[in-house]
Amino acid sequence: MEILRYSDLDVRGLEAQVNRAVALLRDGDFRAADARKMAGSAFYRARLNDKDRLLFRCVKHGGQSHIVLLEVIRNHT
Repeated sequence: MEILRYSDLDVRGLEAQVNRAVALLRDGDFRAADARKMAGSAFYRARLNDKDRLLFRCVKHGGQSHIVLLEVIRNHT
């Protein structure tokens, strides 16, 4: 899957965790990325560490699947 990033995506301090999650998502390994669909929405979140999450959405365009990285949610409870 192709990965697209929101232009203002701020990953400062979490570069290694985000890169790991992105590599797993690109390979389609949502389980290893601890990615789960958020109830009642089209959004997913991947666990970066104990507190931080990566918000993303899966979309199809031109017959191809893409993952759009939207936001790092810091100190998620």
